[in-house]
Amino acid sequence: MNLLEKLNKYIETGEETPKIELKRELNIETKPNKAEFTKDILAIANTKGWYGYIIIGVLDKKHRTASNPSDYIVGFSANSDEFRCQIMDILSNYCEPVPTIEYQELSHPIGKKIGLVIIPRPTNRPYLIKRGGEGINDGDIFIRRGAATFKANRHEIDEMKGSANSVVIINFAHPITDAQRERVQQQTGSKIEDIINIETNFDLQRPLSSQIDALIESVPLTSEEWQTTPLIINIPGFSSAAVTLIADLHGRMGHFPTILALRPITGTPQRFEVAEVLNLQQIRDDTRRRR
Repeated sequence: MNLLEKLNKYIETGEETPKIELKRELNIETKPNKAEFTKDILAIANTKGWYGYIIIGVLDKKHRTASNPSDYIVGFSANSDEFRCQIMDILSNYCEPVPTIEYQELSHPIGKKIGLVIIPRPTNRPYLIKRGGEGINDGDIFIRRGAATFKANRHEIDEMKGSANSVVIINFAHPITDAQRERVQQQTGSKIEDIINIETNFDLQRPLSSQIDALIESVPLTSEEWQTTPLIINIPGFSSAAVTLIADLHGRMGHFPTILALRPITGTPQRFEVAEVLNLQQIRDDTRRRR
């Protein structure tokens, strides 16, 4: 899943979230505007979750008067390297500690560029204002609740300080209960930041590898997030023994094994046929080339 695919529903609907903000334009030339922009970034960085995004050049829902993309996508373009340096210079002067940010431009199919400030998973919360502006004071700590920004309360600040070790669960199985969630946190010593539930329903009459590929592609993570997000996977069914076996074989063989995929023979009790032979190493290599 690329960034445009991940963010397209927010671009289309104009909906904002605690980690996603839409802006028609961005003016960061004056001191008050620099302080306000810093506030926007810090609020997203301080809010629990993983990557955050400020999408520039797109109207949010409340400012739209038409449903045509050419009306609500006004576009934004800047020199990527210079703009990122400008943002980092502002953050260095207006906040502490300074969060990591990235800047990219997305090419929308209607022919307009969209600016994207990317705020990776925060590692040093809370981030606070060190140089204020209008309505923004030195030492303020901001957070997002829903799509709005507020000053963080004491409970929220305490939660930020205790969330250095966090994980995301990708759940391909039954819903995870509160008791299971607590057990995971006890065993890992990490706080579960989010649970991504993915519905799993395999058709044994179709090739398994293509279904797995489509299933993984449905997970709302970009290639970079797959590689940088601490993940715990809850696999479907009673597959934990099979996965452990494959991991052990990989360690012994130096590569993933080729395995048989069986399926039940229709109308026969407890009889199976070979559906396909799966070269797991080839699947792994193909996936690496695509990422």
